[in-house]
Amino acid sequence: MEIVIVDNPNQLDILSDKTANFGELNFKFSPKYLAELKSLVNKSLQYIATIDGNFAGYLAAKESDIWPDSFQIVELFVDPSAQRKGVASSLLGKLFTDAHCQLVVETEKENLPAITLYKKHGFEEVENENWDDITLVRNDNK
Repeated sequence: MEIVIVDNPNQLDILSDKTANFGELNFKFSPKYLAELKSLVNKSLQYIATIDGNFAGYLAAKESDIWPDSFQIVELFVDPSAQRKGVASSLLGKLFTDAHCQLVVETEKENLPAITLYKKHGFEEVENENWDDITLVRNDNK
């Protein structure tokens, strides 16, 4: 597996046709959302993972607007064809190496695979009155 740092917004064009379904949750990189992620390049940590040259996953984290001295994971996506191959763990590992601060992620209560993954990697659930679903924090990344 290879993980590359995103330093050019055009690298994110690979996401334009990506989708995922988890039970009742359906996800697609809409043009508007993709433009938002592209606007974060050079202001965030973003990575693309490939396996044998094929797209496998993507992670983006930016300085949190709510949590002081923290990076917030705004997207962690693993291509359905690459799931259960360590892609998410590898992307998180790269983030842990590069971000020397508290990490925060918010996700839907129904997204049990994501919640399980984050907890496996040292994130703990915390109260967050600004978010109706689940907020997880990893403090030991400083």
